Amino acid sequence: MRTPAVGVGLVGLGTIGTGVAKLLRQNADVIAQRLGFPLRLVRIADLDTTRDRGIDLSGIRFDADAEGLIRDPEVAIVIELIGGTGAARRLTLAAIEQGKHVVTANKALLALHGREVFAAAVAAHPLASDREHLEAVAELLGRLEVERRDAADALGRDLLVGELRPEGHREQ
Repeated sequence: MRTPAVGVGLVGLGTIGTGVAKLLRQNADVIAQRLGFPLRLVRIADLDTTRDRGIDLSGIRFDADAEGLIRDPEVAIVIELIGGTGAARRLTLAAIEQGKHVVTANKALLALHGREVFAAAVAAHPLASDREHLEAVAELLGRLEVERRDAADALGRDLLVGELRPEGHREQ
């Protein structure tokens, strides 16, 4: 018996999104073999639906409706590739709330809203093993956020002190 495909929705079809779409389509057999089930790109949302990206999107619903993609019952996995933190945060949280699995490489989103995103994921997918891993990652991100802020504060102080000291007289 053939394993049913898991539907993937892609939010953002810029340079990276186009590359991801190409990889998903061109490597479908390899991905299915490695995962044990196929992934099928079923929907893409991007604000610019007219630009030619040099990829065949036949059989894929392509429009500007990211919220519709998130609500689409065929989409089980949402890949967020729009960048930034405003819309990306809102769409990521909405996808998690809809019970979708979310993939993102959005460093700004995770740096600024990682705790909120991971807390939402833990609440939406409360399996014990997932909870343990997500809580560990969320805790690590929280620590990294504090360390990042401390480092930025220290760098700011160093730069300020360096600007106030005569040339060649920096504290070590």
